[in-house]
Amino acid sequence: MIMIERSTPFYTTAQWRPIRGIVLHHSAGSTPVECHREGSWHWMVDKDATVYRDVPEDLVAWGAGYTDRWRPSWVTHSPIRVSDVNWCGLHLEIVYAPQLGEAVTDAQYAAVAELVAAIYGRHGPLYAVGHGEIDSTKWPTEPHGFDWRRAGFGPLKPGHGRRWLGSEVPPKQEEVTVTDEERLALLERISALEADQIKTNSIKAEFEYTLRHLESRRRLRRGTTDHLIAKALQQEV
Repeated sequence: MIMIERSTPFYTTAQWRPIRGIVLHHSAGSTPVECHREGSWHWMVDKDATVYRDVPEDLVAWGAGYTDRWRPSWVTHSPIRVSDVNWCGLHLEIVYAPQLGEAVTDAQYAAVAELVAAIYGRHGPLYAVGHGEIDSTKWPTEPHGFDWRRAGFGPLKPGHGRRWLGSEVPPKQEEVTVTDEERLALLERISALEADQIKTNSIKAEFEYTLRHLESRRRLRRGTTDHLIAKALQQEV
């Protein structure tokens, strides 16, 4: 997979936004194009597996306007003037024209799987849906003819979307061994920390006792002074 950076003015900035899902699209064209006012995306995957990064992930791409056909549970309300799915979603455009009989290439499937694995590595497991599944203005099957399993995704889960299966493989746990010397050193360290805690508790108790004693003496002096002032005032009367 070759990544090519491109720039575009067709996005919306945000101080912060949640990344909760991925929306996949087909471009309906045979060659890669640049983002435009009617649509923009975070990545475009060409037929030879070249990936164009057009909008950075922290910015809002104008990939989908509606979730009126189906609203996945991960889609959250947008506090700014962009659609909800754009606010919390990433958009991945795949270059092919199904209306001309074109299909996703082997290289594109491999590139999509690699790209999604990298996305999950940055953001954790996300759900993914097709643009047409959520937006009634698009083909219901967009991306048309896309083999989700071949790209590494599991089945559609009611209310959510599809999970990339690679995210469900638990990380390999490295075996950690501790020598007798390391174990003994650890025990000694624990004992030292416990002794330090005892000393700290003792100092704290002594400090609190002294504070209470000083407070008691201060109150006594103040009470004695008040008594003498009152007595002097009575004599003047």
